[in-house]
Amino acid sequence: MVRHYVALLWLLVMAEELVGCKWLNDVTVKSTIDVVGAGMHRQLKLTAHLSNQRRFLECSIAYKLTVPRGAFLDINGARMVLDDGQSLLLREGSFNVEAPMHRSKSVAVDVCTWRPLINSFVFTETWTLPVHLRYHRSVNTQNQSPSVRFDAADVLIRCERDNIFLEDDCRRQMIQAPCDCSTGGDLCSYLNLRSGVGSRPSVVAHVPVGQLSHLLPVTATTVVVVLFCVAYATFVTWFTVQKEKTE
Repeated sequence: MVRHYVALLWLLVMAEELVGCKWLNDVTVKSTIDVVGAGMHRQLKLTAHLSNQRRFLECSIAYKLTVPRGAFLDINGARMVLDDGQSLLLREGSFNVEAPMHRSKSVAVDVCTWRPLINSFVFTETWTLPVHLRYHRSVNTQNQSPSVRFDAADVLIRCERDNIFLEDDCRRQMIQAPCDCSTGGDLCSYLNLRSGVGSRPSVVAHVPVGQLSHLLPVTATTVVVVLFCVAYATFVTWFTVQKEKTE
């Protein structure tokens, strides 16, 4: 009986979270993610689409992306491929690009956009980041190939002229994010639009790794080739020395 009351209370809390901020009821949010390419070097393609039954009034958009521990971003490359109206900022330190998967950690990244929403009903934006998969340990069979799961970015919004953001029901779903990714100094309060969305979309990238079943033949072949090269080099050196002596 107690479990039923706990479950009912949890459902009521979740329902309040979803409908508490009335502003979210008028907004449709779609955040998607895709991994393009093959091998260890990929491209993360992220798209955000917002629509509102009433106009967005002087609003700013930002994104919060968590790069999983099995991957890392090419920071310099990312800054080059972002549009002029976008900038990127690391939230929790930098990536250790040399660390394998089991010694790495997830890193949160902010992407800010300078495209304002002024008196518009719809906003759509796509951005791409170069991402590299980390080296994983070898597996016994191909069916055990490891994978890395990327979650879609959280879409954040703040509107200077919209007083509804000051309501208590919306304040509960506010989070702190940089006002400007180019400096990373001051923090502003953003409304996390994922609060009005269900589960977060995600995509899985399979990592190419070596197979332990290949270890013995590869090792044996390598040893044979090395021994042959050493023997050949020794024979050539000996033959050259003997030839010089006879001359």
